[in-house]
Amino acid sequence: MLDLSSITIIPIGIIVLVTSFNRLQRWRRNRAFVVAHGCQPPVRLSRFRNLIQQIKAIKSHTWLDMWCRRYSNVAATFESATVSIDPIIFTNEPENIKAMLSTDFKSFDLGDRRRRLVEPLLGPGIFSNDGPAWRHSRAMLRPNFTKMQISDLSTFESHFQHLLAALPPADQYSDLVEVDLQPLFFRMTLDSASEVLLGPNMSFNSQSDPPGSTSQRFLEAFDYAQIKVTGVRSVLNRGWTKPLGLIYKLLKGSKKDKSEEAFDTVHSIMDDMIAEFLRAFHQKPFTEGAEKEERNGKYTFLDEMAKSTTDAHELRDEILNVLTAGRDTTASLLSNAFFLLARHPITWNRVRAEVEETFAGKLPDYTTLRSMKQVKNLLNECLRLFPPVPFNSRTATANTTLPKGGGPDENAPIFIKDGQQVNYHVYSLHRLTETFGPDAEEFRPDRWDDASLRPGWGFIPFRHGIATAQIVVFSASLLYAYGFRQTRRIGWFTIGAFSIIRLVGAGCLLGTINKDSDGLWAGVFVCESLGILLLIFTLLEMLERINKTVAVVPKWTFLVPQILTWLDIGISIGGFVTVSKKDSNQLLPTEWSRASTGIMAIIFLYTVGVFVYFWLRRNQYGQEEYRLTMGVGVCEPLLLIRVLYSVIFVITADLTWNAVKGNPTAYLLMTMLPEVAFVATCTFAIRLTSPLPANTGQSNKDPQEGQDLATQP
Repeated sequence: MLDLSSITIIPIGIIVLVTSFNRLQRWRRNRAFVVAHGCQPPVRLSRFRNLIQQIKAIKSHTWLDMWCRRYSNVAATFESATVSIDPIIFTNEPENIKAMLSTDFKSFDLGDRRRRLVEPLLGPGIFSNDGPAWRHSRAMLRPNFTKMQISDLSTFESHFQHLLAALPPADQYSDLVEVDLQPLFFRMTLDSASEVLLGPNMSFNSQSDPPGSTSQRFLEAFDYAQIKVTGVRSVLNRGWTKPLGLIYKLLKGSKKDKSEEAFDTVHSIMDDMIAEFLRAFHQKPFTEGAEKEERNGKYTFLDEMAKSTTDAHELRDEILNVLTAGRDTTASLLSNAFFLLARHPITWNRVRAEVEETFAGKLPDYTTLRSMKQVKNLLNECLRLFPPVPFNSRTATANTTLPKGGGPDENAPIFIKDGQQVNYHVYSLHRLTETFGPDAEEFRPDRWDDASLRPGWGFIPFRHGIATAQIVVFSASLLYAYGFRQTRRIGWFTIGAFSIIRLVGAGCLLGTINKDSDGLWAGVFVCESLGILLLIFTLLEMLERINKTVAVVPKWTFLVPQILTWLDIGISIGGFVTVSKKDSNQLLPTEWSRASTGIMAIIFLYTVGVFVYFWLRRNQYGQEEYRLTMGVGVCEPLLLIRVLYSVIFVITADLTWNAVKGNPTAYLLMTMLPEVAFVATCTFAIRLTSPLPANTGQSNKDPQEGQDLATQP
């Protein structure tokens, strides 16, 4: 008969054996993974040294600078911890950051710890969710961002005037104003963001509302809650300090502390606003006309979200998520910009002169703002030196690797086990001398005028996200081209060649992240140039397909652009050889590139003329030929946008319009999106067109015969 001690020991022994077996199995799997991927351990920094250094840095207010010194003195990627049980990987290596945010994105998420920290304030939303929940939030919010009328600056102008009114009076002797601008900026961005998100009737007015008002109560509670999320609550919610957090909860009991009261205040104010909105929404559903009249034609984020869901908690959580991002990052950037302007009078004078010359007392407009070089350089330099999110983290969702940091030379991959946290420091990343030169610590906005500055993932860019999207999209179009080849349809060569060129160009662009070579940049430039010609020839091939069925023009019509293209290619080669010998300004246009672009524009205009001739005779066509004609008609305006992008650059020599290093948004709107729409339209039209028999069109040997046929009713 078993006694009580045996009954207790047996299940404990089983648990120990099962746990030990599982740990052994996990160790063996991890070991096999390390060997298979050639991983080596990173440099290690002791917990005790790490903790002492961080405490000293926090006391001396040098915590961010401490990380810069640490990455220089220890390693660009190292392993350590403070109070967490498992070791953490710390890195400012651009290749490792690229892996987490791009090439191996699927292997990382935000992690449970971050969700536990932010959900008491923000709830489950776009910036706290992972996996399917994140995709749901993104799917619901994305259409609203595309409709947001950010080009209407009247909203921001009114809040800026409120900020000016809140400034204290000038000193009667010096005529100067002594003021802390940061709190005013945070109020202004709270008010403007809330108007865009909630509408003018429910937005906050924290600049002028008195203490105790709804705006002031929300502002105070929101600020306090954010501080506590990243402060004491963060420390008591991790690793070895979790028991202290449990003890604190037991001692506190059911009584709410100040941070929980702040959470409740934020939620109750927002809940009242959402409830008021939903009552009006259900009583009087907005039609398109009524909504425009009600909102004076201005976009309101909440109105659009309510078309996807009317769940009050989901609306509140998503609004709080977006409000946090829209308010804090903008206010931080403005605060840092004026902090630096106050200390650099030369930059201040340049920016002020540009503003006065550009607007001459008029209100700014969105298009003009985007073209202001001095302002753009200032903001880029402020974001570089003082990024609004100076550090961030990701957690591995499966066993994976980071490409650099292991071994004595720190060039071997390192093993990241499932559940391990990786911290990356953007503040330190943006101050790497390898990327920004020996003056990386200095404030110098002019550095952004240097065409040779190619930070890659040393300044986390938007353009490389476009390149990744191009690889996905044009891989699909390449498969369609292969299908056209197999079914003897037209367009297989031009669409296939264009897709390959775009894949090569996107690959070169991503390659510049790892190896910033002139050869890779030249590859991007060449692929951009050849791509336009292939698009033009896709349209000509579609028109030629019509001409084989209904002879509209003589065959030599399609030989003219081919001759011009060979001339253009010869000029492009000459220009490439000339540019490759230059020591500087290799991306700026030359006489060669201007001549090449001019010939390309002539070929495009020639194609437009041929299309007009075909369009005027569309009544003679069958259904398939008519569909091809419509497809060409849709594609011509798209191609015009793409051609204008190149023409603007060679005329103005403004790098904003450069396909290699230009403005990413301009590239997206005038290059990638028109090209994607172009290829999709052509693919759709060709896919619905039957292949012709091999001998079709062979009898049309006399050019005059084609013209005679074209005149028949």
